[in-house]
Amino acid sequence: MKMPYDRETWDLTSALYAVRPDRDYFSLSPPERSARWTREGRSSIRGPAGRHRYLILKDTQKARTLEALVLLASQPPQRLGLKRLE
Repeated sequence: MKMPYDRETWDLTSALYAVRPDRDYFSLSPPERSARWTREGRSSIRGPAGRHRYLILKDTQKARTLEALVLLASQPPQRLGLKRLE
């Protein structure tokens, strides 16, 4: 594809939620006991005993979440002051 183009960023998305879960970048699905993708679409078994959830990106969250992903992914690395082991 010619640049620029949109592409899914599963790794960045999961990392952002892992380190900033309370920043309202994503919403969570209701708890489910199991979920899987089939050729016909997604199937799941919902229930209060479920411990599986997935991230939902609402229209109101898109701009802010995209901005965070771009800023964090393009930020130059910082020196941590670690000494090299020899």
